[in-house]
Amino acid sequence: MITYKSLLHIFILTFYTISYAQVKISTSTLGSNIPHESTILDMVSTNKGVSIPNIGLTNEHDSTTIKNPKKGLMVYHPGHRYLAEGVYYNSKDSKNPLWVKIEALSSYEGTPYSKNLGPHDNNRTVTLDHIEFRLIRDSKDNRLRPQIKSTTGADLKYSVIAKQFWLKSGRDNRSTRASTNQTLSTSFQWISEVDSLRDDLSELNDIWIYITTPGKEGTYRYTTNVVLINGITETSQILKKY
Repeated sequence: MITYKSLLHIFILTFYTISYAQVKISTSTLGSNIPHESTILDMVSTNKGVSIPNIGLTNEHDSTTIKNPKKGLMVYHPGHRYLAEGVYYNSKDSKNPLWVKIEALSSYEGTPYSKNLGPHDNNRTVTLDHIEFRLIRDSKDNRLRPQIKSTTGADLKYSVIAKQFWLKSGRDNRSTRASTNQTLSTSFQWISEVDSLRDDLSELNDIWIYITTPGKEGTYRYTTNVVLINGITETSQILKKY
């Protein structure tokens, strides 16, 4: 006779077994129904795909739409003015998330990591491999100025070529400067040879950073724009590695 207690034991044992089991989902009648030994979830299909949750993120640092998002969490963002459509994953921790768009890698285009045009925010950063950039307002002259830091936990050596373009009184102005053998620390710092940006002048900065530290070598291109629209400072940042 099966008692309530026996049923409870069977239920607990079944739940425990399922919770630690591998699962295989297949739309095909061919092949084995046993999941691959390396997977917790093995899906096989010849004409079906996987649809991950469609979630509208407010920005790349959104920590409210999804509460405590785990590092590595992946969603599909349908897109809006400040964040492009695409698949994003949280590259940082749950308290300070950074939603990174998964991009295609091209040998001749570099690896793009872009931020759409939006109102300026000192906390908006772009990160790629060993370096991180941000555009911050300098308290000394109230102008915007790009900063950079090492994300490796150690100082890096770098060289820089900076081209700055801006409009003044309807005329084009430009400046080109270069510097070599500079030290990049693990805290944000001003970029050597790069001047501040004025909100009232439409301005473009094209900055090339060459990391020369052995084992960390790389060529990065950081482009930032500043435009004043209806009294609001709009900025964009684009970072590529070649």
